This record gives sequence, structure tokens and C-alpha cells, in this order.
Amino acid sequence: MEEFLLFKKAQGVTNFTISGFRSALRNFLADYKGNIKDSRKLKQAAHLFLADKKSGYYNKLLQALRQYFEYCIGEGVLKENPCDGLKYKRSGVRIVQHDEQTIRTFLDMPDQSTFSGLRDYTIMLAMLDTGIRPNELLQIRLEDIDFLNTQMIIREEYSKTRQMRIVPLSQKVITYIKKVLQARHPDWEKETPVLCSFSGHRLTSHNLQEKFRWYSNKLGANISPYDLRHTFALWFIRNEGNIFALQKIMGHTKLDMTRTYVELVQADIKGSHKKASPLNTLLEKQSKRVGKLKK
Repeated sequence: MEEFLLFKKAQGVTNFTISGFRSALRNFLADYKGNIKDSRKLKQAAHLFLADKKSGYYNKLLQALRQYFEYCIGEGVLKENPCDGLKYKRSGVRIVQHDEQTIRTFLDMPDQSTFSGLRDYTIMLAMLDTGIRPNELLQIRLEDIDFLNTQMIIREEYSKTRQMRIVPLSQKVITYIKKVLQARHPDWEKETPVLCSFSGHRLTSHNLQEKFRWYSNKLGANISPYDLRHTFALWFIRNEGNIFALQKIMGHTKLDMTRTYVELVQADIKGSHKKASPLNTLLEKQSKRVGKLKK
């Protein structure tokens, strides 16, 4: 297993993905008690391991097992992949919409008089301004911020798609990034992530989820880091932003995901039109007058 993980690291797979592979394989291999060369028993174990898993989690586990077994075939340990014939499940995209007042109140939650609160507030602003993925944002270093041109570089080594992209930043976000940098300990190295822990260590996506969960409990509404990414996309389109620009900013390799936001916004527009069309009032009054005339 460790040889496989080293192989994936050499291929340039992100540490985040490798960590997921390690967790999945440890769980599988802890359950499997047979010989790894027993293809029949190994296939049964793989099917049992994946049974009853929800689509998103199922796909992650299947990806880890399939790639691990392919590596074993290449090393001559296996002759066939026990996961052959298993297909990934189509998972519905969870896009949660929050109204403007809820987001405004959520932004009031962090205590900006503390380093952690100031950092959390800056994270919220950056996500609402760029729609950047949480795991990408938490790896941004000082050298990735272009203060002069107000933009941020998401390098390929921590981009989910393994493709570098440049996203524009509002001046408000630049201002708060500078505040965070001024609050940093002078002994921290340049490689220390800009939005790190109060002790100068890199925050994980799980750390950020816990922070958001704590703020959500205070707020009384559940808001996750990815909800802010979705909020950015939906409001970007509502404010007549270009769909192709949105695709580039968010790092979507295909336009399909970006179109999902467009469809949601169009559904909003139809609902608003149905409620707010002037004809609703005009025709209602007209029908009342016609009713009186008939009488």
C-alpha cells in the first residue's frame, strides 16, 4: 500500500487525494483477511466493502481501490482488477442557497480582534469573492498573492484539477489579507500558508469545516465552506457575470458544472417572475370588474 501511495505521489497526485487513498485502503485491508492473490475472495471483499455506501463516498472508495489494484497488476501481484465491472455512481450536486441577510450575519460571526477571527473573516471574504475551493485557499502562500494586480495564483500542485489558474481579487480582500499578514508571527517562514492556524501550521479542510460548524451553531443556520463557493457562483450569474469567466475562476474543467448554476438562477428568475409579474395584479382587478359587469 505504501509503495502504491509513493507511486501516486511521484505522479503528482495531491497530498489531499493521497490522504483519501490511504484512509480508504487502510479500512479495506483491515477488513480483508484473505490472501491478496485470491482474486475470487478479493472481488467479494471489494463488493462487500462498497455495498450500501452513498454515491459520493462510494465513488471515492471505488477510485482508491481501482487504482490500487491497477498498480498491483502492474507489479505482477494481481492478474485482473477486482473492481472491473463496477461503475461510478452519478451523484446529485448539492448546491445550498442562502439569502443575503443570512450571509451578512454569518460574516459578523468571527471576532476580528483575534488572529483566528481575522483569518476566518478573510477566508469568508476570499471564498465569496472568488469561489475558490477551501483546500486550494488554505494552501495559498505569500508568493501566490499579486498585490499590485490584485489577483491570486492557484498553483498546479494544490489545484484540484492539477492546472494552474489565476483569479482576480477585490480590493477589500487584498486589504484583509494584508491585515492577516501584519498579524503573523515574525518567525514564520514565507512558505507558511497565508491563512494558517494561530500557531503557524497549515489548516486542513476538516479544520475549516469545524470552524464553520461552530459559527453555524451560533448563527442558527448551517453554512459550510462549499456553500460560500456556491454563493459566489450563483450571485456572479445573477449579477450578469460571464459564464465562461465563471468557469475559469472556479476551475471547472468542463462547462457542465457551471451550467448547473445557470439553471438554478434561471429557475429563480422564473419563480420571481411568477410572483412579481404586473399582470398578476392587473388581470386580477380586471377579472373582478368583468364579474361585476356580468352581475
